[in-house]
Amino acid sequence: MVLLLAAALLAWQQLPSAELAVTEVTVTVHPDELGCDGTAEVIAVVLTNGAAGSLRYRWLRSDGTDSGELRERVRAGQREVRLPLLWRFHGTGTHRARAMLDLEPGRRSASTTFTYRCR
Repeated sequence: MVLLLAAALLAWQQLPSAELAVTEVTVTVHPDELGCDGTAEVIAVVLTNGAAGSLRYRWLRSDGTDSGELRERVRAGQREVRLPLLWRFHGTGTHRARAMLDLEPGRRSASTTFTYRCR
């Protein structure tokens, strides 16, 4: 019996650990209506399976700005990761803005919209 338990433990330790997987991603913005010369705080909340690994992501803005590929390390047991984007606006006018997150692993995306209004 002891040998069987020892063999089972050894086999279990040899199994590859789980790979990092994204289970859900949401994007929110505060405030959802921005006044003159304001900064929108866009936050992506990524839920994971708790495995260690690396998230690769990119912020795409409706003004054509692309953050380029960014990386965030995820520790074993970490099930929530927050990825921020600060978007500053200047000048007068009204602009309907959209921020989108493209995320790997799992090729996921999520976005949010908000309005900049300055008279």
